[in-house]
Amino acid sequence: ARSPAGLTCATPDLPAGDAAALAAALTKTLPSTSAVTRASDKITVSAPNARAAWSAAAIALAHTETYGVRGVDVGGRSWRHSWPLPSAWSDGGTASTKVTISLA
Repeated sequence: ARSPAGLTCATPDLPAGDAAALAAALTKTLPSTSAVTRASDKITVSAPNARAAWSAAAIALAHTETYGVRGVDVGGRSWRHSWPLPSAWSDGGTASTKVTISLA
């Protein structure tokens, strides 16, 4: 069984956010049916379905330490980086196929 919010990340030191590099990586990695846009330190992925949205969120989360991801919102769930406390998904946001990734 799969759990969409099963992936999390714990790292003590995050680099400065690199939204341009993460947006480029997502554009290269995701299928062309997912639109990636960037505005300052936020990236939005408009995915064609929930599975694709959660895939985009998981890719971003898996690269937290590389790109300085501070938060991800997808499918009515939110993840925020926290250290030394474990980062976990929580309910919040609107259930949709839109992914919002925050960097700083």
